[in-house]
Amino acid sequence: MRFARPEGTEFVMAHLTGKPLILNFWATWCVPCIREMPAFQRFLRSPDGQGWQVLALAVDAPVPVIEFVGRFKLELPVALAGIEGLELMRRLGNQQGGLPFTVAFRGDGRVLDRKLGETRDEDLVNWSKRAAKS
Repeated sequence: MRFARPEGTEFVMAHLTGKPLILNFWATWCVPCIREMPAFQRFLRSPDGQGWQVLALAVDAPVPVIEFVGRFKLELPVALAGIEGLELMRRLGNQQGGLPFTVAFRGDGRVLDRKLGETRDEDLVNWSKRAAKS
């Protein structure tokens, strides 16, 4: 599966295999989505986030996403969901399409957990600890 990146390149999901992954569906107009972005960045810089990957998959238009990434200095990889991303969100358990929606995957690709609503620091730490035990 491939997704367009806001800057015009392409993001290939196959490059994310082999390591635990946080896949976050979000939008620039979604207040809880905006509030949770710093938690993902802190997680990646923390000891609990070592070895993890995060992809912020925007359910939004390219221009607002580009402006958001620039304004908030996001260090996370960001891609645009498009129709394939919306279908992926449904397949992962979010039938209504509510945002934010986050899925944590183990390094072998199995789903560790899903969360509809704002992801917090403690969620990320908990997922990291659970993945380490399995």
